[in-house]
Amino acid sequence: MFKAQTDTLYGTQGPNWKSSFLAVFSRADIKAWLLIFFSVAVIAIGIWSLIMIKTTSLDPDNCLIGALPNHAATILVDLTDEVWPTGEQLRKVNTRVEHYRDNLAIGDRFSIYTLVSDQSEQPSELRLLFSACRPQSSDTVNSAYQSVLKVKKRYENNWLSPINVAIKSIDDNVGRGSKTSPLMTSLKEIALTPSLQAQTTRSIEVFSDLLEHGQVISHYNSRWPTFNELKRDRWDAAQVDGIFTQVNVRVWQFNEALETDTNYHQTPQHGKFWVDWMQTTKANFELSRL
Repeated sequence: MFKAQTDTLYGTQGPNWKSSFLAVFSRADIKAWLLIFFSVAVIAIGIWSLIMIKTTSLDPDNCLIGALPNHAATILVDLTDEVWPTGEQLRKVNTRVEHYRDNLAIGDRFSIYTLVSDQSEQPSELRLLFSACRPQSSDTVNSAYQSVLKVKKRYENNWLSPINVAIKSIDDNVGRGSKTSPLMTSLKEIALTPSLQAQTTRSIEVFSDLLEHGQVISHYNSRWPTFNELKRDRWDAAQVDGIFTQVNVRVWQFNEALETDTNYHQTPQHGKFWVDWMQTTKANFELSRL
């Protein structure tokens, strides 16, 4: 009896679902729904593409293309003396490098320089060991649209590994000494590099005995010109007006008295020389002795 009823309703071939569907939705309705579906799909693909571009549009230094980092941190280690840094001082250097390595925010730039020479009888030079923005680490990955493996590899290859190589380079060059120690010229060069640019804050940490040594001035001599005399004579390294404006400069001074029991060269006059230099640069200056 049930079959007879269905035969009466739909015929002997059973229900025609296509005809029933078209009876409810006109051809125009179907086109409209298909248009909505494809529009949503296109929008979704666009959003996905924007997300991927945002996460991958980095320059070779891991920095976001077209934007300055919020903070730029720099460390300079003076390795021109055969004595400094000592073991404890070197540990402080490494601790500060590791601090920036592990605590800078994603996108902030970190640069590491040394003032060093290959042989003690050669003049020293400023060497850039590392400079890059901190990339994303794998513990911050959104696996919905990022590859954990790719992010981890980039973090290790572009951040952790080269910074650790820089630390080793500092360790390996301790005690080599140098014929010169152009600290003022090196600091001026760093001040003028694009890597020190940032949107908000900039900081430099200098590890040095602050004993400038070269043809124009040597703090190892009994008589050397004051900073104001050098500036008056138009020596290039003394022309530093405002180069560290709004830059936090912290100097960790290797203390000569730890080795000699007396500050033969790090006299009050020597201290005033660097205070005058820093004040001219307009740096936010802080001095600590190691």
